Amino acid sequence: MGGCIVVAVIVFLVALEQIIIFLVQNPYIALTFFVIIVLLVTLIITFSSESASKNSNSAKERVAVSNYKSLPKLDLPGGYVYVIKDLKYPKFKIGRTVNPASRIREIQRNEVGELVYVELIRTPDVVAAENYWHRRFAASRIRKDREWFELDEKQLREIRDWGTPSQSPRSIELSLSTVKMLTILVAVVLFVGILTVANSHTSNAPTSRSSSAWQPASTRRPLPTIKPTDIPTKPPAATKLPTVTQTATATHTPIATSTPMPTSTALPPSAVPIYYVETANDLNARVRGCPSTACEIVGRLRPGDAVRSAGQVEGETVNGSAVWIEFEFQGETAYIHTSLLKID
Repeated sequence: MGGCIVVAVIVFLVALEQIIIFLVQNPYIALTFFVIIVLLVTLIITFSSESASKNSNSAKERVAVSNYKSLPKLDLPGGYVYVIKDLKYPKFKIGRTVNPASRIREIQRNEVGELVYVELIRTPDVVAAENYWHRRFAASRIRKDREWFELDEKQLREIRDWGTPSQSPRSIELSLSTVKMLTILVAVVLFVGILTVANSHTSNAPTSRSSSAWQPASTRRPLPTIKPTDIPTKPPAATKLPTVTQTATATHTPIATSTPMPTSTALPPSAVPIYYVETANDLNARVRGCPSTACEIVGRLRPGDAVRSAGQVEGETVNGSAVWIEFEFQGETAYIHTSLLKID
């Protein structure tokens, strides 16, 4: 039994850890999850409290002891739980009966002191109720084989409150308290766990975007592009410069025409490196607005998604590498670290 409990606790903790990691990576889902949990717990506690109150009011009834002679006789399993006091000796009897008038006369024949009822409670399960109070006050028995007890005012008030219609049964009160405590405990554990994982993910991030590892596009020095060796490249065709022509004027001064600057030739699509997303545990890869983990997350890519590189840039060092891939994402320039990519 103990081993099963240990295994169950370990499985619960592992599942809880995975849930926390998932919620940290998906903050909107986490917010929705907590709102749903709070609403469900509120509804459960509300309906349970109303049901407990109704059950309490209909299941038990504390009757006036002065009218015990006129109380109707009940059929089992219903009946009356009673507390009888001996006026001569400081002792009380806790028992059950279906007819209070005849029961006190039977007991009086065997007792010296005068007996009176101090509590009479009608209940639908009189046997279970009597057994409960006998176990509850077992330490106060006068003799182990009898139903006489030495009770104080606190114990008598406990029986009286149990029989009051406005009070919920003790078992239901304990159940509701347990549900509330467990709900609060799980909520606190989830909240603390999410904060801990979030802090661990951001503890190594730079505190400023002016870090020396990140430079504006106008000043940063791109690293040489690494091309796959098995993809042939075609050198750009040479551009022929136009010749300078002269036009004779009255002053015989030659006028040179402007020479256009050569334009860069774009690489053919086959020469552009194509990377594919590959992450541990098949998690989504984060796409950022600059080559740093402190930059805004502009989107996510799933494992296996293709990334057409526009060049490599130097950014924040992650897992021992400062190389980031620049590419176009949803019409904007974006960056992803090379540790999340591979080339087929």
